[in-house]
Amino acid sequence: MNIKELESKDLDLVKWNTLLDKTPVLDAQYCQHWFVSSICNSWKAYILDDYKSAFICVYSKKKGVKIMYQPFYSRNFSFIGEANNKFVNTVIKKIENEFKLLQFNLSDNIKLKLWEKTELNYQILPLNSSYDNIYKTYSKNAKRILKKNNNILISESNKSKDFILLFKEKVGYKLKFTDENYMFLLNIHSFIQNHDQLTNKNMNIKVIRRTKTVTTSNKPNQKSKMPAAQSSDPSSPSPAAAAFTLPIPMVMNM
Repeated sequence: MNIKELESKDLDLVKWNTLLDKTPVLDAQYCQHWFVSSICNSWKAYILDDYKSAFICVYSKKKGVKIMYQPFYSRNFSFIGEANNKFVNTVIKKIENEFKLLQFNLSDNIKLKLWEKTELNYQILPLNSSYDNIYKTYSKNAKRILKKNNNILISESNKSKDFILLFKEKVGYKLKFTDENYMFLLNIHSFIQNHDQLTNKNMNIKVIRRTKTVTTSNKPNQKSKMPAAQSSDPSSPSPAAAAFTLPIPMVMNM
């Protein structure tokens, strides 16, 4: 078994994308090379043989201490590719030896001994159906609130900075975002815009304004486990922030 540690700039993108094509979408979406590069300053991957399996490691160094952490805008980084318990165990030992502080999210099918674990919940909301069908799944309370709030204005914009300012005003302060967090958010949107320009697509931000904002759902929660440790890294999110991801197109309620 041959395991390589490659910095993000040294990865073979063709082989990396081929590996992601074989990975379930819910795991692969957080492992796209452009996406991980947009939400952190430094990351590498542990690669098994010729890209049979891989694991992403986002890291930083604070006051001489190396930290591995889960960055904002990502729920978790899974072991991707062929299932290989020996590879998983070897990688876990490598990061234990290299990093003094670790905080990252794993799916609950990875068993770790002697680690502090915190179970986190997240929701999967299918959006590939018509609004009428989605509406049928709303709780009675959600339907009643929607009927009371008819003053809704939907506008579109392709200006990244306007979106960042709006997000900062309505959401970011609640999550205690730093300037670096907003920079990474801008990176994500800028990359998507540039990509759309090259492919002759147009991605706009949809902003929904109404008198009240209510989020409710009767969808069951999905469970995830996280080996937890406190991190001094300003990019390291709280559990609530770790579960926050950006939909595409991006939608913000006001």
